[in-house]
Amino acid sequence: MNKFEIEGKWRSVAQNDWIHGTLSFDPETRSSISLFGSFTEHTIPFLNHKINLVVGRTPIGDFTLVDLDYRSFSSNRNFGTITTYNITLIFKGIQVENKDELIFSDVSFSSLNLESWFNPPNLTIQHNVDDWSFKLEGKSTAIENFKLKEGILLNIDHDVSIKPQNYSNTHIIEKSTDLNISYNSRQNWLVIWKDVQCFVSFISFCTNEQSYPTKLILKDNVFTEKIGDSTKIIPVELFFQTTMFHSGSSQNEPRDHLLPYSILRDNFQFILKTWFELYETFQIPINLINSRLKSKRFFNENRFLDAAHALEVFHRLDSNINKFPADYFYKLKITAMSAFADSKKDREWMEQLLRYANEPSLRQRMKDLIDKYDLDFLFEDNKEKKDFINMAINTRNYFTHYDSSIKSHKASGAKLIYITRTLTAILYLCITAKLAIDESKSKRAVKDMLERL
Repeated sequence: MNKFEIEGKWRSVAQNDWIHGTLSFDPETRSSISLFGSFTEHTIPFLNHKINLVVGRTPIGDFTLVDLDYRSFSSNRNFGTITTYNITLIFKGIQVENKDELIFSDVSFSSLNLESWFNPPNLTIQHNVDDWSFKLEGKSTAIENFKLKEGILLNIDHDVSIKPQNYSNTHIIEKSTDLNISYNSRQNWLVIWKDVQCFVSFISFCTNEQSYPTKLILKDNVFTEKIGDSTKIIPVELFFQTTMFHSGSSQNEPRDHLLPYSILRDNFQFILKTWFELYETFQIPINLINSRLKSKRFFNENRFLDAAHALEVFHRLDSNINKFPADYFYKLKITAMSAFADSKKDREWMEQLLRYANEPSLRQRMKDLIDKYDLDFLFEDNKEKKDFINMAINTRNYFTHYDSSIKSHKASGAKLIYITRTLTAILYLCITAKLAIDESKSKRAVKDMLERL
């Protein structure tokens, strides 16, 4: 998604008057619109600071702007009042009068590192000097009409083009990979966005590099236009800010990927379908681990806490282990609360104190995951494993509870990097096991790439 700026006429759906203004989009900062006037009738615009829907006419087509917030306004005798609003979503190509009309049956998108991850093999170029022609040949990894979920079909297409460079005798080969998801029934754009986000998270997880949509086009046969005697479906391009975007994210090579497509190729459709099922449950720990990719080379306390938090949440979702049997713990809880028979406030305090008391400790969670998923290979011996667990617990407790008595036992510097990477590796291997990825290949890949986690 590239930044742009366009002038046009704009109208809040709650009003009839069109106002001149400039729409600006930048995927890394903020989307905004600056008007010669205001979308409200108040002389001070921030008294009515939220605008649900705005439509626009510009030289490059129609727009619908969703969820605007007042940012600032200024006034002078030459230009009158200029009001600026932040924008949450921009739909290019259509005008709608109600958010409920933003429903579609098809989405096409691409994302950073998607092409390099699939890496369509055996691309060859033949150049005929006599007639100055080019021929491209390659083995495609395209997927057609794959049933991703009930009522949802996925298509993956690869394309190659040759573009001449102006003023030079050179040509650039451009490869692209696009995904298309088709829905049997029309869906709200937010439902579609969740499916896009799920797939983009999968690419981030596999490539070990931040990914985000580079384009996203929605379609539905309700949004059409007449061109001569034919009717054409309007491609609706969606622009938005996302915390996944980072201009420093790089287009990496297959050799840099943690889980390259070559490892998943033979069972890819099953793995992808399983990922969509897993993401419904394990979205929080997956997003916590992927969040490190926005600043992959920057280690700090927050990144360690995200890894520890992700591991705890994953184990809680993956296991029903408790310290005591439920019936026995309930009796202990009632006994403890009965000690405060005369004070309802104290009983409520004790009840809250014991709310999570029957859950396993971080030590138990780490031991259970290492044993359950056979992850002892990450450590040279039992002493190294024990030292790692102790250091992870002391560091988490120090940063979370600020227990000064264990300050000397917390990790810092290289040790903090080590335990953060190891916690990340544990979670990676737990998820790859659930995806039924070849165990020997995934373990070797994580072990080899441990210093890049």
